[in-house]
Amino acid sequence: MIFHPRKWLEPHFLDAIDILRFELISVKGRFLNSKFGSTDGKEYLQLGSGEDRFEGFLNSNFFSDKHADAHVDARFPLQFKNAVFRGVYAHHVVEHFSYVDAFKLFHEIHRVLKPKGVFRMIVPNLEVFMRLCMDPDPQIRQHIFNLLPPNHMSELQVKTPLEMVDYMFRDQKCNRHLSAWDMETSTVRLIEAGFSEVRQCAVNASLDPMLTNRDKPHWRAFSLYVEAIK
Repeated sequence: MIFHPRKWLEPHFLDAIDILRFELISVKGRFLNSKFGSTDGKEYLQLGSGEDRFEGFLNSNFFSDKHADAHVDARFPLQFKNAVFRGVYAHHVVEHFSYVDAFKLFHEIHRVLKPKGVFRMIVPNLEVFMRLCMDPDPQIRQHIFNLLPPNHMSELQVKTPLEMVDYMFRDQKCNRHLSAWDMETSTVRLIEAGFSEVRQCAVNASLDPMLTNRDKPHWRAFSLYVEAIK
């Protein structure tokens, strides 16, 4: 295509257009989905499913994903009735929300879970990055650069441990993270949302067999695996 505005418009202006477009899609989607949505008889919900669609789950994603079973903007109340799911799974989703929106989401997940239901949350583990960043041994500090593959850094080739921390938890233009998580923060906020117990898990190990073996093992080096029980 000869004329393509994205090739000549100023990048910051393009960012503003993309944000506006995202919000307009959200408004339209939430207006059209204002009533409680169907669970299609599924007792497990995946948030931010993308291409990872699980059998037996209601695979949900943003309104622009035409292949999702259900459409949500998880910054806002989930359009499901109370206590309809036995489990909710979110793999590297929550870090894309601000703390305020994440805390609201925790309350919503607690609401839609059945008693003793499990919320499994996988997020980048800030503690892993900070431990490496602050280590006095320069050789150990260099391990921080092995946590993410080079193709994740399209515009900036990070050169210091601090830049890696900043890039991972704030400065990703195309995969922007809006919050950082460790076990302490996860526990405090999930308990505050009403969960009775919060525990740290290993990759692909869950209290619920349906939530087991759903994780991406190659992300384990920098991920935190948390389960909260209603």
